[in-house]
Order: sequence, then structure tokens, then C-alpha cells
Amino acid sequence: MASLCLHKESFFLLVITFAYFSSPSAAQTKCNIRSVYQLGDSLADAGNVIRTPGASIIFRANQAPYGETFFRRPTGRFSNGRIIIDYISSAFKLSFLNAYLDRGASFSQGVNFAVAGATALNSSFWAARGIRLPTWNTPLAAQLGWFKSHLQSTCGSNCAQTLRSSSLIVMGEWG
Repeated sequence: MASLCLHKESFFLLVITFAYFSSPSAAQTKCNIRSVYQLGDSLADAGNVIRTPGASIIFRANQAPYGETFFRRPTGRFSNGRIIIDYISSAFKLSFLNAYLDRGASFSQGVNFAVAGATALNSSFWAARGIRLPTWNTPLAAQLGWFKSHLQSTCGSNCAQTLRSSSLIVMGEWG
């Protein structure tokens, strides 16, 4: 009985959501997103881990079959094609996000800070519990540091207003 009620509630929410997004007012709403920033782990990594010393030995996203379907070459994404953030960027008519550690890349429409194997908590948390992490672990705090550094170098003191008005910040899954 509880299972049946849960299915009815889920169906009801699905119908309401569909009705909202198919309504004329929802279709006329314009999002003014001009940049996207991604933090996360392997589900969102666009190539940072393959540029991290020592990590590319373990994480082989720079070799086939990764990237075969869409890009026709390995990109550092843990997918044979695009990852979720690529679809989100495309929905806003933005280019795919480049990996922060790709120094030759353009970051004009956002940056991908995600790194495969990243944890939400710092290595010190794990060490205190007798758990040793690889040296290339890039936890949330490190990615936030990269984000702060990137913003300081690109938009200075106007960042808060710029981010609030025209950016999407996506926090991915964490180990």
C-alpha cells in the first residue's frame, strides 16, 4: 500500500512538473546564463585528472574508449561521449567547459574544476581515521581555491554581482 501511494505521489509530481514546463509562461522565461562553473568528481571531470601528476597512471580517461562516441578522441571525460555538464552548457548555448588545469584553454564561458577521485572532505579528515588517500586527491576545498583564484584573475571585485546575475555554479557528486 505504501508503495502504491509513493507511485501516485511521484506521478502527481511528474504531471505538475510537465504542466509547468510546457506552459507558455515557462517557455517565455529567459535565463541569462553566460557562464557555468562545475565542481565535482569523475562524473563531472572534463580532463583535470589527466593533467594531475601521478593520477593519469591510475585514471585512464586520456585513452580509448573514452571520448570515442562524440569527440572521436579521448578528452579526459569519464564517458565515451559527453558528460552531464556538457548537456547543461549546451542547453544555455554555451561551449563545453574546459578543464581548469588545461592552461591553453578558453574559460570565457566558464570552467570545470572537477577532478576524478575527489572527496568532499580534506585528506586530514581521512588521515585522522586511518584512511590514506592518493597524493593527487583534489578535495572540495582545493577546487574552491581554484575557483577563487580564477575569479580573482578574471573579474576582480565585481565577481559577486556577476556571478549572481549570470552564472550557474554546479556542485557535483562527491566521494
